[in-house]
Amino acid sequence: MSSPIIADDGNVYYAVEVLRDITKEKEMERELIRQNQKLQHDLEMARKLQMQLLPRKNVKIPGLDFAYLYQPCDDLSGDMVNIFQVDRDRVGIYIADVSGHGVSASMLTIFIISTLNKKTRSPSRALYRLFRQYNLGDFDKDSYITIFYGIYNTRTRVLTYSNAGHNCAPVIIGRNGVKKLYMPAIPISNWVDDPKYYDATIQLDTGDRLFLYTDGVADQWLEEPGKITSDGFIMETLSEKNSDLQAILNKIYDYVHTRLENIGVRQKDDITMALMQPVQSKGC
Repeated sequence: MSSPIIADDGNVYYAVEVLRDITKEKEMERELIRQNQKLQHDLEMARKLQMQLLPRKNVKIPGLDFAYLYQPCDDLSGDMVNIFQVDRDRVGIYIADVSGHGVSASMLTIFIISTLNKKTRSPSRALYRLFRQYNLGDFDKDSYITIFYGIYNTRTRVLTYSNAGHNCAPVIIGRNGVKKLYMPAIPISNWVDDPKYYDATIQLDTGDRLFLYTDGVADQWLEEPGKITSDGFIMETLSEKNSDLQAILNKIYDYVHTRLENIGVRQKDDITMALMQPVQSKGC
């Protein structure tokens, strides 16, 4: 900084200069940039890992068509969807929503994948074990997991399911209309000591569709949060005959995204959907 010294005659003959060493400030600035770059790199690696844990696209399961759409609102998501073989005749499918966003939420989705018992034929037992394992950790009261878990028998076409607080009740769309699979229960949390989870069953027919979704689909723009069956466009889209399941989910996502744009709202929650449909196996 330089300040002139003005003499009585109005002329400037001298100036006072003040020098400040900014070496430490520059070093701190460079360190902050380096740490931010490292954080961005770590977040990108975590995002790639989370994406790798999702089911393979176009997964082939005899007697079953399956598709999903996964659109986080941030780099990392608190949603998870999965489908896997339990045994020769049974397929497990779940959709989960973890409280919050970011790194902590994404770590809990990995906890679900690594901990859920994929061999038991009882979804309620699997959820109870998940609850017990969760409570071995030191989580705070604000953390919780909601999850709907079903096991579908491709031979008998019976879906056995249980629910741990997932308020977006899955929907079955078929020849008998629309049915929501309500089942109230406590989320995976440390709120209670001994929650009760129950199994229920429902028979699916060829052509029936099971629609799973998280509240990012239901609560961001609907006038009545969670009342997804009141939206005629979504129900009509889910009922489209001879339509590719992935195309149906893409169409619903585009619709939700357009609705958000129309009301001037940015996507503030993860959007995850899955669609499952029994089909006639070849040779049957």
